[in-house]
Amino acid sequence: MPATAAVLVRPDDPSQVAEILAVCNEASVPVTTSAGRSGVLGGSVPLHGGVQLDMCGVAGIIGVDETSLIVDVAAGTFGDRFEDELRDSHGLTCGHWPQSMTLSTIGGWLACRGAGQLSTRYGKIEDMVIGLTVALADGRTITTGGAPRQAGGPDLNQLFVGSEGTLGVITSARLRVHPAPAATARGAWAFSSFDDGLDFCRRILRRGATPAVLRLYDGAESDRNYNLGVERAVVLVLDEADPLMAEAVLAVAAAEAHDSDASPAERLDDEVLDHWLAKRNDVSQLGAADRWRARRRHDGGLGAVVGAAQRLPLGGRGDVGCARVSRGIRSRQSQLHRRRLPVLHLRRPAGGHIP
Repeated sequence: MPATAAVLVRPDDPSQVAEILAVCNEASVPVTTSAGRSGVLGGSVPLHGGVQLDMCGVAGIIGVDETSLIVDVAAGTFGDRFEDELRDSHGLTCGHWPQSMTLSTIGGWLACRGAGQLSTRYGKIEDMVIGLTVALADGRTITTGGAPRQAGGPDLNQLFVGSEGTLGVITSARLRVHPAPAATARGAWAFSSFDDGLDFCRRILRRGATPAVLRLYDGAESDRNYNLGVERAVVLVLDEADPLMAEAVLAVAAAEAHDSDASPAERLDDEVLDHWLAKRNDVSQLGAADRWRARRRHDGGLGAVVGAAQRLPLGGRGDVGCARVSRGIRSRQSQLHRRRLPVLHLRRPAGGHIP
């Protein structure tokens, strides 16, 4: 359902994130964390009003260990910029490629437990994370992961991965990365039925091959995307790896490309894969993403917060910090009241006060 935050706050570094949470905790003000806002389940909608915490200012690669293949990256970094810098400056890839690549951030991938289009080879985001830096609701900051395997105890990384901002705000992540692939191999086949296509995928994986893309379409989707004229299940196989590895994966796929009656599946032209790759790498969409992000920088991300955003002054805890938050929220409330928009109502706690 539509909802409006009283104030939008955009921190520039992790220490400010902790400061904001501490102040809001002391003032009993709800906080909703957001960044790219590409999610479709409403996790970034401020249903309880209060403060919307925009993480897009906490961005950039912090450090890269090219020997151990580990990267530290700030949570507000957009996916395409992260991948471009890894490849262009370091010859590496993260391997996480969600459909929302240009519109989502590292923190969003982790908070929503994302699975990218190349996950058969590289794994999902929970398989890539080594450690996290998280600001808790009261402003304390903790670091997870990094302990020796035999003394790790419970995996606190997985406590926060998928928590959608309910247990803390992820400010940075340490992720596994890989050398940028030296080669690609690809093929596409049409099967008589969806079940035959599904069994083809199963047989490939049972043999230990893990192509980066193993994508199955039912008959209706195959015809809609590839105009085959009849309902057949299409499977796309695409791998990116060392040349020998990529060739071996495609050889396994070619050997298993048959229907349940052992009749060979139809090998499709490369145009089928070109079509899928073009949609994934649509240059016009990349340009639109840059314009979308520029608009958010200009208007304070008003795709989720209606009205002119007000930046709260940061710094200072206790009563001083609470006073700043409260004054900012009350000022924003008056603007929203004039526009007849929903606002958060702060109430004086029993026996206490709101500065």
